[in-house]
Amino acid sequence: MSSCIESFLRGTYPVIQLFAIRSGVLKNIVKVSFPPVVTYGKDIVSIDEQDNTNLQTSFDLLGEILKFNKRTILIFESSVSKGEFELVCRKVLSNIIDSNVLARALVLSLHRFSRLDREACAKERAEYVPFSVASKLIAFIEENSRAILRSLINSVSPTTISQTSTITSENGNRVDISCINTAIIMLIFEKGARRLEKTLRVFYEDDLSKGTKLIDNLKLVF
Repeated sequence: MSSCIESFLRGTYPVIQLFAIRSGVLKNIVKVSFPPVVTYGKDIVSIDEQDNTNLQTSFDLLGEILKFNKRTILIFESSVSKGEFELVCRKVLSNIIDSNVLARALVLSLHRFSRLDREACAKERAEYVPFSVASKLIAFIEENSRAILRSLINSVSPTTISQTSTITSENGNRVDISCINTAIIMLIFEKGARRLEKTLRVFYEDDLSKGTKLIDNLKLVF
């Protein structure tokens, strides 16, 4: 059912996203506190991190509900407790393969909202509050964009792609491609913000100090 709703919401109008989040969908993908509801352990907060299918489906649907929509983002933030919000954020970072579609939706939203913020500030509206300040979720994405990009690059390598394609997995291949797409979008935004050189230098230093293969993965996969 979640996958069907996600497909329906893909590319839809903001008013439909608003209808979806107000119709009770949110309580089934995130354990909301206000009012408390029973979700039978199938929401992002309650799902065990080993339950990849349910976790990925919930993240994907949440991404479609929140993408480019300030109102649904603020409704989400007001519907979860501080502890639940922090747990969702931790799961985004620690399960980047499952959460990459949500991460991509929020990165794209951050890029659009930042452009709108700059336009508003250019009109000398002193009272204007940038959405990255008003929204905890957008602020989280902005603060952790490099960590998310690092995890995405680290999650896909020629070896993992070879393994998923030999094992079978049409779904595995789709996940790899999805992670690559998200990482490419983030790299484009890093270049547009003139941060790409610095980011790559940080990744190179990580490879030297931590034994990671971020730069190799970039060269071979991206």
